[in-house]
Amino acid sequence: MDPEQGLLFFYDIACQYSVHFQRRIGHRLPVGLDMDFAIGQFHVHGHKENCLFRFSSMFIPQSGAVIGEILESLWANLNAVTPAMRTATLAH
Repeated sequence: MDPEQGLLFFYDIACQYSVHFQRRIGHRLPVGLDMDFAIGQFHVHGHKENCLFRFSSMFIPQSGAVIGEILESLWANLNAVTPAMRTATLAH
């Protein structure tokens, strides 16, 4: 990864996850990497008001209007295949 490119990290609880992120895995990241943390639009409205302005992609420069959560939008379609997937477990 090119450090000049930067990284926008989406996570449902990025407000809490970002607190100790650099201490935990910062030594594994490229030197000079500029990181922004974001919460997807589906979840950010359930957080505190200050999380909205700090972690919504709508307020992060150069991020644009990004939903950040593709799996939630696919759940309705994925629910139709779950009965077939049940037999793919070790218990079966």
